[in-house]
Amino acid sequence: MNNNDERREQAGSILRRRRKLVYWSSLPFFMTAAAALLSRITAGRFPPIPFAVAGPAAMLIFLVTLAAHVLIWRCPVCEGYLGVVGSPKFCPKCGVRFDAGGAGRDGGT
Repeated sequence: MNNNDERREQAGSILRRRRKLVYWSSLPFFMTAAAALLSRITAGRFPPIPFAVAGPAAMLIFLVTLAAHVLIWRCPVCEGYLGVVGSPKFCPKCGVRFDAGGAGRDGGT
């Protein structure tokens, strides 16, 4: 059995791990965005960070998070980008199924 067949069999579990990684990597952006919003609303009194610092920091972390998501959210078999769908049932590029079946458009061959 070659590496591609092994990845095809484990596609669901690999995708679940990648989904968790995408969710956890989003946390720094949401925390920074909340700090920037609070800084803007309270004019820098709470948190004691001026919006001129918190706003660009949130934007920078957003761009880094976006780049990380594009790199992480890939098909375990063909490494094609899975798009913006949160829980895809199959890869739009190679057709491998991510649910219990494991066979794609090509019948699992």
